[in-house]
Amino acid sequence: MLESGLLFTPGNAALSSAGKRVLNRLLIELNKPEYAERMISVEGHTDDTPIKRSGHLSNWALSSKRALAVLHFLDKQGIDGKRLT
Repeated sequence: MLESGLLFTPGNAALSSAGKRVLNRLLIELNKPEYAERMISVEGHTDDTPIKRSGHLSNWALSSKRALAVLHFLDKQGIDGKRLT
């Protein structure tokens, strides 16, 4: 499990530069033959930034956007969408 603070700045749904680096390191492992058929579960999490200041409609919206950001990143890096949940 990766903490959202590793991937996103507070109140933001865009992957941070540091977050992209973390995911790229993780991709090295996920692409190894012994893991190539395993499912990858992505869950969105929010933070304690008040929604009024973050510009998101709700904590659910923020967490959903974060999960989608990770899914899109993994997809662009060549992870088979059949492996992603």
